Amino acid sequence: MDSKTSHDFIGKEARYGARNYQPVAVVIDHARDCLVWDVEGREYIDMMGAYSAVSHGHLHPRIVAAAQRQLQRVAVTSRAYHGTTLGPFLEKLCTMT
Repeated sequence: MDSKTSHDFIGKEARYGARNYQPVAVVIDHARDCLVWDVEGREYIDMMGAYSAVSHGHLHPRIVAAAQRQLQRVAVTSRAYHGTTLGPFLEKLCTMT
């Protein structure tokens, strides 16, 4: 990777990316639990959590283990096919309340 600073990463996105909305000028390099670090090493509390998709925190050991197990079976399937997990997942969601 040739880009090293937030300015470099943001510049490449501005030059080559589609325009949808203006993100915060922070380039996340890595994360753990509720914390994220930018490419300059500054630490932040992740209050966005990918719009709640990772509200469990980053790299939770049980979720990482479950993802690794699933990735060894199949990564993702198109909705053009049926899979083994969607039906049971939807059933569980519908019977929780």
